[in-house]
Amino acid sequence: MKPLKTLLPCLLALIVLQTSASALTIEDARAEYSAGRYDNAFSMAQQLAANPDELAARHMMAGLKLTGKGTPKDVPGALDIWKALAAKDYERANATLGALYLAGGDIEQDLDLAKTYLEAAVRQKNPEATYNLGFMYQHELGVKFSEQKFLDLYNLAAAAGYAKALLQLGLLNERNILADASMQKACDFYARAGEAGLAQGAFQAGKCFATGNGKAKDLKAAFRWYEIAALANDSMAQANLGYMYEKGYGVSADMAKAYKWYRLSADKIPSAAQRAANLTESGKLDPDLTTEQQKKQWQDELAKNIELGRQRDGILFKQ
Repeated sequence: MKPLKTLLPCLLALIVLQTSASALTIEDARAEYSAGRYDNAFSMAQQLAANPDELAARHMMAGLKLTGKGTPKDVPGALDIWKALAAKDYERANATLGALYLAGGDIEQDLDLAKTYLEAAVRQKNPEATYNLGFMYQHELGVKFSEQKFLDLYNLAAAAGYAKALLQLGLLNERNILADASMQKACDFYARAGEAGLAQGAFQAGKCFATGNGKAKDLKAAFRWYEIAALANDSMAQANLGYMYEKGYGVSADMAKAYKWYRLSADKIPSAAQRAANLTESGKLDPDLTTEQQKKQWQDELAKNIELGRQRDGILFKQ
């Protein structure tokens, strides 16, 4: 089967930091990882993992081996560590193995093993695994389709604040798939997904307020949600934010800021590229804003803010 590369949230790069925060050395290793000092992060995790009871450090080591950060890439070695941890019923190992076998890619996709490991993690109330198992039932991935099962699992994950599950429930309501579906419920789920850190949820919440579909029309609220999504690098939100700055919808008109957001989204949104070109030709912009150097600076600032936001919101340092 082909790998499901877009299926799973926070899977590879973040695995190494989804560990228990019980030991100071784990926190030190996390700090080294976030600073890009991967060799130090691996060394710290390896030292701590010498104690067989330090399961979190071994989990972090496996993630670094899988991603090849701080140590040569070693997929079989990473799997061996996780399987040993799963044999000890370590929740994060069960969830990670389930996600890896479901997605494929670095390892061969195996839906039977994915189901086995995910079910073990679900019994341990792991929200990511709960969502992923629901995804399997929704899309008939190695299991028989069951609306009741995937809805039950999505609702469990959503109750734990898991953003992907909240987004899915929003989409199911918007598409009128559920018996009691409503656009108001969809917008509420989108807002909760946005609050949980998911850019697509924030974008959809902004759309609710911008269109007045499911929420009373409120351009200031739409602007706030689009800004959250734009700062998380959602291209459609960036283009919409540029348009709101250009037209003064929900915010004071500002051609420089309009151009910035159009330019950042231009590679993926053709209409944004055209509007950026129109602003350039209008003569309303400082020429320095239109350089490739300025675009690169905006992109670098955005990337830095995204990384800081992940740390602040707990995406990198999940307990």
